[in-house]
Amino acid sequence: MFKPHDGACKGAEQQTSLVDKTEALLRKAGFEVIYPEGLEAQCCGMPFKSKGMFRQAESKANETVQMLLEASNNGEIPVYCDTSPCTMQLKDHLDPRIKLFEPVDFIHTF
Repeated sequence: MFKPHDGACKGAEQQTSLVDKTEALLRKAGFEVIYPEGLEAQCCGMPFKSKGMFRQAESKANETVQMLLEASNNGEIPVYCDTSPCTMQLKDHLDPRIKLFEPVDFIHTF
């Protein structure tokens, strides 16, 4: 599971983050949730790409893909990403062995 940095909406009655809610739901459904080592230092590269820093964007995306390849045991374990723009950006650089899912596709598939 690709864990973005998120939090609850300011002033919202429910203060549990989307990541924590999603993880709890996945565990309740019987999934083991694995966070890749070094995840907090990775991103899809979109922030660099949007600033015209294409080489840095590609480098960061490739680093993240390598991290996901390792965490998914070379693609044996599906990867869940709850941020659709990041999912789209990563798919442009994805190793074909990695099975990357955004929420709706993950729910439909599993």
